Amino acid sequence: MHHIVLLFSLLLTAIPAAAQDLTLPFSVKYKGLPIADLELSVMQGEDRYGVGIGVESGGLASVFGRQKAYFFTVGDRKRVQPNNHNRVTEILSRGIRESVVNWDENGQVADYNVNPKDPVHETDQLSNSRVKYATDPLTPLYRVISGQQGCDGQFEVFDGRRHYQLNISMLDSSDQTFTCKLSVNKFAGFDEGTDFDINNDKGASITFERTDIGNLPMELEINTPLGTVKAVRK
Repeated sequence: MHHIVLLFSLLLTAIPAAAQDLTLPFSVKYKGLPIADLELSVMQGEDRYGVGIGVESGGLASVFGRQKAYFFTVGDRKRVQPNNHNRVTEILSRGIRESVVNWDENGQVADYNVNPKDPVHETDQLSNSRVKYATDPLTPLYRVISGQQGCDGQFEVFDGRRHYQLNISMLDSSDQTFTCKLSVNKFAGFDEGTDFDINNDKGASITFERTDIGNLPMELEINTPLGTVKAVRK
C-alpha cells in the first residue's frame, strides 16, 4: 500500500509537531478469504490530531479490479473536533470519486465539495442545519483510541456525500479488551446501489486492546446483507 505514504505525509504536514505516531496494519477477510488490506494511522501533536485509513482490495476481490479508498481527517486535540478538513478518496474500477469537507475553528462545517457530482449528491446538504454541526467519520474512532470516549454515545456524521447518525454502545469488556457495537441511521446521500451497507439488526463491532499508549483496535467485524466482513490486526 505504497500510496498510503502520500496520504500520511499530508497528515504530517498538518501536524508538524507530531509527538506520537501509530500505524496498524489489518487483513480484511470475507468468509475466511482475504479480500483487502487496511492500514490505520493516528498522529498526535501538541494541539492537533490526525487519523487516516487506507484500504486496498486484494485476494479474490481483485478479480473485479483493484479498488482503493483513503480517508483522513485533522482536528483540534483539546476540543476533540475537526477544525481543518476531512478527505475521502475512492479509486474505483469506474473512476475516482472524492469528497472534501472543511470545518471552521468552531468545529462547524464551513463548506464541502464532491467530485464528480451525481444525482444522489446534487442536493446542497448544508441547507439541512443539522449537517452544519456534524462531525467527520474518523473523530469518533479517535475519541475511543485516545481514551476520551467510551463505548457510548451518538454522533451525527457528514463525509461530504453521506449524512448519518453513528451509534456506539458497549458489547463486551474485560481487563485487557473491550468491544464496541456500532450501528448507523441513514439520513441523506446514500446510494443504495453502491454504498457499503451495515445490517443494523447485527450492526458492526470493533474490539480494542487496552494499552499504555491508548485503546488500540484489534478487530473490526461488519455484518452486511451479504455476510460478515472481518478486519483483523496483523
